[in-house]
Amino acid sequence: MIHQKKFWSFSGAFIRIFLKALGALAPIFIALLLMIIGLGVLQAYLIHVQVGDGIYFSWVTAFTVGYGDVVPSGWFSRIVAMMTALIGMIFTGLWVAVAVNALKMTVSELEMDS
Repeated sequence: MIHQKKFWSFSGAFIRIFLKALGALAPIFIALLLMIIGLGVLQAYLIHVQVGDGIYFSWVTAFTVGYGDVVPSGWFSRIVAMMTALIGMIFTGLWVAVAVNALKMTVSELEMDS
């Protein structure tokens, strides 16, 4: 069983390092989110739905859920959907990369303290 003090020490260090990295990359995350929202607004115009539905579609597409309740029909709206999916993969991959790097740095930091 993991010692409680060690668990909280590790968790606190991980969160600190993770949030610091997120802060450094905040402009990139914000830009990607704005792109997803912008593509959602464009998609709403292209497939003739309300803006909220276009943003919803964009969000669902970006995070590769794809419920299928809103579907692009034209060639250009399909290209916009593919661009949204690609940006979503970059967004998700960046989160994972930051988390893995924070985990690596946390383990390294705690090993040095031991």
